[in-house]
Amino acid sequence: MEKLLMDVTMGENMRKIRKEKGFSQVEVIAKIQLIGSSISRTTYNKIEQGTRNIYVSDLIRLQRIYNVNFDEFFNNVEINTKQVVFSPIEIKKLKV
Repeated sequence: MEKLLMDVTMGENMRKIRKEKGFSQVEVIAKIQLIGSSISRTTYNKIEQGTRNIYVSDLIRLQRIYNVNFDEFFNNVEINTKQVVFSPIEIKKLKV
């Protein structure tokens, strides 16, 4: 199971979506557990705070529950645009 690293902005987006859909955390947890997740309300709360990572499978479940595009989870999430340049020697080391 792969985890998606969280940040505060993504957690805020998740909270905003949940509230826009009119769900409490307890309701979301009940729905997500019905479709196969073992996530607790405490864990979900930490995810919304941006202090806990989320399993990709749980993000997919939330997308289905909320019926939103995945883009909505990532609104205003900053990405690192710094380019990394590797020398040919470093590239060979990476391939090993």
